[in-house]
Amino acid sequence: READLTLNIASPGGGLAGALFFRPPVTGALAMELLPLPAGQPDGPGARLIIRNNGDATEKLTWSVFLDGQRALEAGRFSNRGAAEAYFSRKASGDLTLEPGKSANVDLPMADVNFFNVYDLRAVVRDASGRATVVERPMGGFVGVPKAGAPPALDGNLDEGEWKNVSPITVDNGAAFYPIHAAERKESQWKNAADLSAKERFLWDDKYLYAGVEVTDDIAGAAQPTNQLWNQDGLQLLIDPMRNSPQKVGKYDYAVAVGKDGPGAACHLSATTDIPTGPTPVIKVSATKKDPKTGSVTYEMAIPWANVAPFVPLPGANLGLHIAFNEDDGGGRGGYLTWFGTVQTKDIDTVGDLILLP
Repeated sequence: READLTLNIASPGGGLAGALFFRPPVTGALAMELLPLPAGQPDGPGARLIIRNNGDATEKLTWSVFLDGQRALEAGRFSNRGAAEAYFSRKASGDLTLEPGKSANVDLPMADVNFFNVYDLRAVVRDASGRATVVERPMGGFVGVPKAGAPPALDGNLDEGEWKNVSPITVDNGAAFYPIHAAERKESQWKNAADLSAKERFLWDDKYLYAGVEVTDDIAGAAQPTNQLWNQDGLQLLIDPMRNSPQKVGKYDYAVAVGKDGPGAACHLSATTDIPTGPTPVIKVSATKKDPKTGSVTYEMAIPWANVAPFVPLPGANLGLHIAFNEDDGGGRGGYLTWFGTVQTKDIDTVGDLILLP
């Protein structure tokens, strides 16, 4: 629900010179959220419906949650929505009574989840008069991010410290490869995991989101200046800092690579004027090459939480993230392997879900 507010602007003579229109969201008597539950945790992967009674009277409610469909990767792009093959393994409807100022959680485990698909969920809650409150959102990945007891060393080694206890996400599927120049360039054809693949891990603490990424790439491309890191072998991160909210303030697009000036990061889109575009040295990047003749690199990075504002790092918080693994076998980026999202269209509906664990 929204409210229309108008602010009239007067001219020096007192006449109407213009108007500003503002439409803020309004919380109703019933408020709802749909959150992903991480895989490997109780009732995960799945969805949590949170219902809050903001009114001053007890409410007798009925609720239902629906899997409206799924979107799968095809040649590096997410398809149009089709029927969901996953399903709720617990009854996804019921009744509850909610006292004033109280909230209730309904956890719904999902079965037959493909962790590279995006699922579209919808929840409907009706009060005793039949009035419906509806919330919709996409979910994908269902990645639980452990909290680090101590900061990683950022030395390009993922076989030590707390990284050893984090199960990697492997991206080595040809359906996740997008060929930018399919007709004229060989690197726009994905062959196998030795051609291009990746393993990614995540940790967090009160200061940083940590990412450890092992890229396997058979051919090394040319290094570019910092403002062109997106146009070479390396990573691109598209971040939705308001994954749980239908109202968005913007998105972040960061490129991370070993450029002409060494390992570094650059910002190409920012959700706040506090984070300028351009070189971003506050993102700490370590990179270790396995073989100088190939493009295989192990990255460790620490992203300050200020660089994904207004996201607030708390247990259970949900950050939207996409990573593209760029491929340059000569002549600049010719394609990329994608983990959720779309680096070119900047679509944040299809980013994956990182859920911070206690």
